[in-house]
Amino acid sequence: MRKEYGKALRKLFAEQMRETMPQFEAVKVQSMYFWPGDRAFRWAAGRNLTFWIVLSPDKKGREEFTLLVGWSRRGRYPELSVIPCPEGPSPERKEFASQEYLTRLPSLWTDRDVWWVVERLRVPRSISELQASLKPISAEAATAAVAPRVREAIAELQEHALPYFEELRSAVSREED
Repeated sequence: MRKEYGKALRKLFAEQMRETMPQFEAVKVQSMYFWPGDRAFRWAAGRNLTFWIVLSPDKKGREEFTLLVGWSRRGRYPELSVIPCPEGPSPERKEFASQEYLTRLPSLWTDRDVWWVVERLRVPRSISELQASLKPISAEAATAAVAPRVREAIAELQEHALPYFEELRSAVSREED
C-alpha cells in the first residue's frame, strides 16, 4: 500500500475505533507472529479472555486492506503459525474451543476472501502512466479515498465481529460457572 494511503488508513481507522468501539485500545505488539505494518487493537474482556482486531494493509503493493479478528485465552497476542487460521468460523462455533484464534473478518459472513479496496490495481501501459502512478498523493486526497472504506470496515466490525465476540464471551462465562 502506498505510504500516503497507509498513513491515512492507520489514522482514520484508529480514530474510528476510539469513537465506535472504545473498549478496544490500540497496542504495540512485540511478537514474531505479528506482521510489520499491521496495527492491533485489544479488548481485555475478562480475566482469561482478550479479543483482538488487526488492521492489515496489503503487503504486496495493492491499495487495499483486510481485518483480522480473534482472541487469546493466554493474555497475549495470538501466537499462531498460520494466520489467518486455516479453519474458518463454523456454525457450531467449534473454534471457540481454541485457546487462540485469528480469522479474517469477512469469514464471519462469507467464504470469499474480501478486502477493502482503496484503489484498483491498474498496470501502467506507458511510461507516462507509470510516472503518474509514482507521483505523491496529497494527504487530503489519500484521506478522501480511504475514508469510505474505513467506514465500511468499521460497520462490518460492529455488525459481525462484536456479536461474535459476545457469543464467545458468553460461552467462556458458562465454562467458568
